[in-house]
Amino acid sequence: YDFIELISRKYEVIGHKSEMDYLNMIRNLSEGEIKRAIVYSIMLTNEEYVSEEENMAKVESISSNKDRLLSFIKELPIDSATKWSLFLMVEDPTDYMNRYVNFMTGLLPIFKEFYSPYENEVKEYGNYLAKFLNENGAKGLREISYSILEPKILKEGDVDLLVSVIFSYAVSLSDREGIRFIVWGLRMEEAFRKMKEIRENKIIERVQIFKNLGDKTRYEVLKLIAQGETSTKNIANQLGVSSATISYHINNFLTTRLIKLDKGKNKLNYIIDYELLEDVIRGLKEDLKFPD
Repeated sequence: YDFIELISRKYEVIGHKSEMDYLNMIRNLSEGEIKRAIVYSIMLTNEEYVSEEENMAKVESISSNKDRLLSFIKELPIDSATKWSLFLMVEDPTDYMNRYVNFMTGLLPIFKEFYSPYENEVKEYGNYLAKFLNENGAKGLREISYSILEPKILKEGDVDLLVSVIFSYAVSLSDREGIRFIVWGLRMEEAFRKMKEIRENKIIERVQIFKNLGDKTRYEVLKLIAQGETSTKNIANQLGVSSATISYHINNFLTTRLIKLDKGKNKLNYIIDYELLEDVIRGLKEDLKFPD
């Protein structure tokens, strides 16, 4: 829970004319508004999203009462060092905001220098991708990702498209009430093609899948996903390992297609690709000449 993440989840950059326009807006937030943003972001991570109205009512109830706010942080399923950081944030949120804005203001020219060589490429690719998805709809998403992304990830209606240089090999989706956008890495088509090449070589694919299943921790992760658990943090807590370790295993599952992304009620979920596993088992029986 770093301060930048907690603020930007509630106050999105999308919709502002420029970076400075956004930074000036958040600098003028009151202490109460900053506290509400912190509580709101934490709730989005740890609780099932209900509706904006109900969530904000709960946020107001917690953030407006100091004892309730401290108790809320104390009961979070996180380590003591992170809790202490959150306690400091809510103790003097205005100071944290000023430091954040000053940091981002200083970072902006460095980012622009880094980003400028990619600017035209990002715009051209963004226009191409938007045109392709607008013309082909959800099935276009399946086509461009070689069936790794399910079409129902994108609901009907307008979705903002952000092309990322920083996260060139990543895709993420925000589908909250009033805020819908997909972040698409600049090199994701290349990544999907590489995954497709791996997939097309069936023997290599089978070996990679068996390697994934041969690790005890990965096998336990897969069992939890099969039971409906999709939170990386929850899986990590249940298995007694770090979230980074779970993310590493999940990335391996996605690369070998043991799991795929599916659209849940309010977020993306991981689901096991049972059709793939059945195909692998059939292939194993054929390779080893199982008797009928």
